[in-house]
Amino acid sequence: MTQRLEKLTDVAVILAGLSAAVSAVVLVAQRLPISDPSTEITSVEVVEDWEKYATKGHRIGSATASVTIVEFGDYQCPYCRELQPHVEAILAKYPDDVAFVFRHFPLDAGGLSYAAARAAECAGEQGRFWGFHRQLLGNPNWVGSAMRQFATVAGVQDMDAFEGCMDDQSPVPAIEEDLAAALELGAQGTPAILINGTMSYGVVDSLQLQAVVQRILP
Repeated sequence: MTQRLEKLTDVAVILAGLSAAVSAVVLVAQRLPISDPSTEITSVEVVEDWEKYATKGHRIGSATASVTIVEFGDYQCPYCRELQPHVEAILAKYPDDVAFVFRHFPLDAGGLSYAAARAAECAGEQGRFWGFHRQLLGNPNWVGSAMRQFATVAGVQDMDAFEGCMDDQSPVPAIEEDLAAALELGAQGTPAILINGTMSYGVVDSLQLQAVVQRILP
Protein backbone atom coordinates (compact mmCIF):
# COMPACT_ATOMS: atom_id res chain seq x y z
CA MET A 1 0.00 0.00 0.00
CA THR A 2 2.82 2.40 0.84
CA GLN A 3 4.54 1.78 -2.50
CA ARG A 4 1.25 2.25 -4.32
CA LEU A 5 0.60 5.58 -2.63
CA GLU A 6 4.14 6.70 -3.34
CA LYS A 7 3.64 5.93 -7.04
CA LEU A 8 0.34 7.78 -7.12
CA THR A 9 1.97 10.73 -5.41
CA ASP A 10 4.79 10.76 -7.98
CA VAL A 11 2.26 10.83 -10.81
CA ALA A 12 0.30 13.53 -9.02
CA VAL A 13 3.43 15.68 -8.94
CA ILE A 14 3.83 15.26 -12.71
CA LEU A 15 0.21 16.11 -13.34
CA ALA A 16 0.35 19.09 -11.00
CA GLY A 17 3.09 20.52 -13.15
CA LEU A 18 0.98 19.96 -16.25
CA SER A 19 -2.15 21.45 -14.75
CA ALA A 20 -0.28 24.60 -13.74
CA ALA A 21 -0.02 25.42 -17.44
CA VAL A 22 -3.76 25.15 -18.03
CA SER A 23 -5.95 28.24 -17.69
CA ALA A 24 -9.57 29.23 -18.29
CA VAL A 25 -11.06 25.89 -17.26
CA VAL A 26 -14.83 25.92 -17.54
CA LEU A 27 -16.33 25.54 -14.07
CA VAL A 28 -19.65 23.94 -13.20
CA ALA A 29 -22.31 26.63 -13.04
CA GLN A 30 -25.44 24.80 -12.02
CA ARG A 31 -24.41 21.80 -9.93
CA LEU A 32 -21.52 23.33 -8.00
CA PRO A 33 -20.95 26.77 -6.43
CA ILE A 34 -20.36 29.37 -9.13
CA SER A 35 -16.75 30.51 -9.46
CA ASP A 36 -14.83 32.77 -11.78
CA PRO A 37 -14.47 30.72 -15.03
CA SER A 38 -11.07 32.27 -15.71
CA THR A 39 -9.63 30.82 -12.51
CA GLU A 40 -6.60 28.62 -13.09
CA ILE A 41 -6.95 25.21 -11.45
CA THR A 42 -3.60 23.83 -10.40
CA SER A 43 -4.46 21.22 -7.77
CA VAL A 44 -4.18 17.50 -8.40
CA GLU A 45 -5.81 15.01 -6.07
CA VAL A 46 -4.99 11.39 -5.30
CA VAL A 47 -8.06 9.12 -5.53
CA GLU A 48 -7.31 5.79 -3.86
CA ASP A 49 -10.52 4.02 -4.96
CA TRP A 50 -10.26 5.27 -8.56
CA GLU A 51 -10.96 1.87 -10.12
CA LYS A 52 -14.67 2.09 -9.39
CA TYR A 53 -14.93 5.19 -11.58
CA ALA A 54 -13.46 3.28 -14.52
CA THR A 55 -16.05 0.47 -14.46
CA LYS A 56 -18.87 2.58 -15.96
CA GLY A 57 -19.06 4.78 -19.03
CA HIS A 58 -17.76 4.03 -22.51
CA ARG A 59 -14.43 2.28 -22.77
CA ILE A 60 -11.76 1.86 -25.45
CA GLY A 61 -8.93 -0.54 -24.70
CA SER A 62 -8.21 -3.66 -22.74
CA ALA A 63 -9.81 -4.33 -19.38
CA THR A 64 -6.35 -5.38 -18.21
CA ALA A 65 -4.54 -2.23 -19.39
CA SER A 66 -1.92 -0.95 -16.96
CA VAL A 67 -3.07 2.65 -17.39
CA THR A 68 -6.65 3.85 -17.50
CA ILE A 69 -7.54 7.41 -18.43
CA VAL A 70 -11.05 8.38 -17.30
CA GLU A 71 -12.42 11.65 -18.67
CA PHE A 72 -15.52 13.36 -17.34
CA GLY A 73 -16.41 15.58 -20.29
CA ASP A 74 -18.92 17.99 -21.77
CA TYR A 75 -19.51 18.10 -25.54
CA GLN A 76 -19.74 21.90 -25.49
CA CYS A 77 -16.42 22.24 -23.68
CA PRO A 78 -13.66 23.47 -26.04
CA TYR A 79 -11.01 21.93 -23.79
CA CYS A 80 -12.61 18.49 -24.13
CA ARG A 81 -12.48 18.97 -27.90
CA GLU A 82 -8.83 19.95 -27.68
CA LEU A 83 -7.98 16.98 -25.48
CA GLN A 84 -9.51 14.31 -27.74
CA PRO A 85 -6.78 14.01 -30.42
CA HIS A 86 -4.10 13.76 -27.72
CA VAL A 87 -5.96 10.90 -26.03
CA GLU A 88 -6.34 9.12 -29.36
CA ALA A 89 -2.62 9.56 -30.08
CA ILE A 90 -1.77 7.88 -26.77
CA LEU A 91 -4.22 5.04 -27.44
CA ALA A 92 -2.59 4.48 -30.82
CA LYS A 93 0.91 4.48 -29.29
CA TYR A 94 0.03 2.17 -26.36
CA PRO A 95 -2.81 -0.05 -27.65
CA ASP A 96 -2.17 -2.79 -25.09
CA ASP A 97 -1.16 -0.67 -22.12
CA VAL A 98 -3.61 2.23 -22.07
CA ALA A 99 -7.41 2.26 -21.92
CA PHE A 100 -9.72 5.27 -22.13
CA VAL A 101 -13.10 5.71 -20.48
CA PHE A 102 -15.43 8.60 -21.33
CA ARG A 103 -18.10 9.62 -18.85
CA HIS A 104 -20.60 12.44 -19.25
CA PHE A 105 -20.40 15.64 -17.22
CA PRO A 106 -22.77 18.06 -19.03
CA LEU A 107 -22.44 21.38 -17.25
CA ASP A 108 -25.75 22.83 -18.43
CA ALA A 109 -28.16 20.24 -17.10
CA GLY A 110 -31.12 21.52 -19.12
CA GLY A 111 -29.38 22.69 -22.28
CA LEU A 112 -27.40 21.57 -25.29
CA SER A 113 -24.72 19.74 -23.31
CA TYR A 114 -27.21 17.31 -21.84
CA ALA A 115 -29.00 16.98 -25.20
CA ALA A 116 -25.70 16.10 -26.88
CA ALA A 117 -24.90 13.54 -24.20
CA ARG A 118 -28.40 12.08 -24.68
CA ALA A 119 -27.81 11.88 -28.44
CA ALA A 120 -24.51 10.08 -27.90
CA GLU A 121 -26.24 7.56 -25.66
CA CYS A 122 -28.99 7.12 -28.27
CA ALA A 123 -26.34 6.37 -30.88
CA GLY A 124 -24.74 4.05 -28.36
CA GLU A 125 -27.93 2.02 -28.18
CA GLN A 126 -27.18 1.05 -31.79
CA GLY A 127 -23.50 0.42 -31.14
CA ARG A 128 -22.38 3.76 -32.58
CA PHE A 129 -21.36 5.72 -29.51
CA TRP A 130 -17.73 6.36 -30.46
CA GLY A 131 -18.49 7.45 -34.01
CA PHE A 132 -21.07 9.91 -32.72
CA HIS A 133 -18.76 11.02 -29.89
CA ARG A 134 -16.05 11.91 -32.44
CA GLN A 135 -18.55 13.80 -34.57
CA LEU A 136 -19.58 15.96 -31.63
CA LEU A 137 -16.00 16.71 -30.61
CA GLY A 138 -14.76 17.16 -34.16
CA ASN A 139 -17.35 19.76 -35.18
CA PRO A 140 -17.14 22.80 -32.91
CA ASN A 141 -20.14 24.68 -34.33
CA TRP A 142 -22.79 21.99 -34.04
CA VAL A 143 -26.33 22.75 -32.91
CA GLY A 144 -29.19 20.44 -32.10
CA SER A 145 -30.23 20.15 -35.75
CA ALA A 146 -26.89 18.50 -36.60
CA MET A 147 -27.65 15.39 -34.58
CA ARG A 148 -29.30 13.49 -37.43
CA GLN A 149 -26.37 14.25 -39.75
CA PHE A 150 -23.89 13.13 -37.10
CA ALA A 151 -25.87 9.93 -36.55
CA THR A 152 -25.77 9.19 -40.29
CA VAL A 153 -22.01 9.74 -40.47
CA ALA A 154 -21.53 7.61 -37.33
CA GLY A 155 -23.38 4.74 -38.96
CA VAL A 156 -26.66 4.75 -37.01
CA GLN A 157 -28.99 2.48 -38.99
CA ASP A 158 -32.42 2.96 -37.41
CA MET A 159 -32.97 6.70 -37.63
CA ASP A 160 -36.56 6.51 -36.37
CA ALA A 161 -35.39 4.78 -33.19
CA PHE A 162 -32.59 7.33 -32.81
CA GLU A 163 -34.96 10.28 -33.14
CA GLY A 164 -37.49 8.68 -30.81
CA CYS A 165 -34.73 8.23 -28.25
CA MET A 166 -33.70 11.87 -28.72
CA ASP A 167 -37.28 13.08 -28.24
CA ASP A 168 -37.59 11.35 -24.86
CA GLN A 169 -36.85 14.15 -22.39
CA SER A 170 -36.71 12.00 -19.29
CA PRO A 171 -33.38 11.78 -17.43
CA VAL A 172 -30.94 9.30 -18.99
CA PRO A 173 -29.77 6.79 -16.34
CA ALA A 174 -26.24 6.49 -17.76
CA ILE A 175 -25.78 10.27 -17.81
CA GLU A 176 -27.21 10.69 -14.33
CA GLU A 177 -24.88 7.98 -13.03
CA ASP A 178 -21.89 9.74 -14.61
CA LEU A 179 -22.95 13.09 -13.16
CA ALA A 180 -23.29 11.55 -9.70
CA ALA A 181 -19.81 10.00 -9.99
CA ALA A 182 -18.27 13.32 -11.08
CA LEU A 183 -19.85 15.14 -8.17
CA GLU A 184 -18.80 12.40 -5.77
CA LEU A 185 -15.23 12.92 -6.97
CA GLY A 186 -15.59 16.65 -6.44
CA ALA A 187 -14.96 17.41 -10.11
CA GLN A 188 -14.67 21.16 -10.58
CA GLY A 189 -14.77 21.51 -14.35
CA THR A 190 -14.24 19.81 -17.68
CA PRO A 191 -12.35 17.92 -18.77
CA ALA A 192 -11.79 16.27 -15.40
CA ILE A 193 -9.12 13.64 -15.99
CA LEU A 194 -8.52 10.66 -13.72
CA ILE A 195 -5.39 8.65 -14.54
CA ASN A 196 -4.78 5.64 -12.31
CA GLY A 197 -5.77 7.45 -9.16
CA THR A 198 -4.63 11.00 -9.91
CA MET A 199 -7.15 13.67 -10.87
CA SER A 200 -6.44 16.89 -12.73
CA TYR A 201 -8.29 19.39 -14.90
CA GLY A 202 -7.78 20.88 -18.32
CA VAL A 203 -5.89 19.87 -21.43
CA VAL A 204 -2.64 17.94 -21.50
CA ASP A 205 -1.03 17.14 -24.83
CA SER A 206 0.11 13.75 -26.11
CA LEU A 207 3.73 14.25 -25.05
CA GLN A 208 2.66 15.16 -21.54
CA LEU A 209 0.30 12.20 -21.39
CA GLN A 210 3.12 9.98 -22.60
CA ALA A 211 5.32 11.17 -19.73
CA VAL A 212 2.61 10.22 -17.25
CA VAL A 213 1.97 6.86 -18.91
CA GLN A 214 5.66 5.97 -18.93
CA ARG A 215 5.92 6.86 -15.25
CA ILE A 216 3.06 4.49 -14.40
CA LEU A 217 4.00 1.55 -16.60
CA PRO A 218 6.08 -1.20 -14.96
